[in-house]
Amino acid sequence: MSYYRDVYLKSEHWQTLRRNKARHSKKLCAACGAEGPLDTHHLVYLNLKDIRNTHLRRVCRRCHDAIHELKARGMLNFKTKNLNGIWAGTQARLLKVFGITHANGITPAREPWTDLDVDLNRRLRTEP
Repeated sequence: MSYYRDVYLKSEHWQTLRRNKARHSKKLCAACGAEGPLDTHHLVYLNLKDIRNTHLRRVCRRCHDAIHELKARGMLNFKTKNLNGIWAGTQARLLKVFGITHANGITPAREPWTDLDVDLNRRLRTEP
């Protein structure tokens, strides 16, 4: 049993944070600008009860999966504790690996990734 998945994500604390973040965020993916259903991503994993809205970003499922895959591969390790720096580094890595074009919500890509099943392994293998 995973405390994070089985308990925390079902808690009233998390549900309230998620609702507040959704209410006060743009309705576009913070990474690629896609419209549609959005996940709430933790930039940092602190003591889960210490999480604030500033620690969260709203991203589409595709970018959320890509972020976690890049993290699992050790490609999103940042020395900074600055949340804006962490997010800027995450966006830069997504841009490098996937060619996602999004400039902090100013010019979102209106066409999210078209292939529903992006082959992360193929893309990451070809990355310089």
